[in-house]
Amino acid sequence: MKQLLAFAIIAMSFIACQGGKGSAPMSTADSLRLDSIIRDSLRQDSLQRDSLSRHQAPDDSMHTDAFITRRVTDIYTRLLKDTTNSGTQYMTPSFRSLYSQVIKMDSKSDEKTEIGFFDGRHFWSQTDGKSSVGELQQVSVQRVDTTSAVVNVRMTYSQVQLRMAFDGNTWFVDDLDKYRASMTDYLESGGWH
Repeated sequence: MKQLLAFAIIAMSFIACQGGKGSAPMSTADSLRLDSIIRDSLRQDSLQRDSLSRHQAPDDSMHTDAFITRRVTDIYTRLLKDTTNSGTQYMTPSFRSLYSQVIKMDSKSDEKTEIGFFDGRHFWSQTDGKSSVGELQQVSVQRVDTTSAVVNVRMTYSQVQLRMAFDGNTWFVDDLDKYRASMTDYLESGGWH
């Protein structure tokens, strides 16, 4: 594109110079055609740059420790504002499904003989006995690869380890404190007895 633009500028200069040496001056139609070529060339160059920046920047920036830290911080900020939120919207589809199956099994259990799987607030690894979850203290990312990461979250009264997975367009929780294996065992055994 830059070569085309340079050619158009040189051609315009040449034509303008020729007009001063006794030949016919450049017509308005020729001038408009040349202006159109230059304008089209600049527009194409601009579109190419915009297209490249749109395709490269988000992809690269979403796979950084800083982006994952912001994502986890945002999740916890929202959950701390509404402590009744289960957080399923921040889970991968497979972890959400597993979580839902465990909750469903727990709802069928006899509460007098079975405690169920979750005994507290799972996103902050806290039992029901504590009335406050405190505040988010620190989020630290331990990268695994471009599609998964381990993130340690420290709250005022507890610490949680998340396994995050890049799924589609952002990072989602794929495991909480290594619950996935225990949840699978819980479902396969028919619950704790």
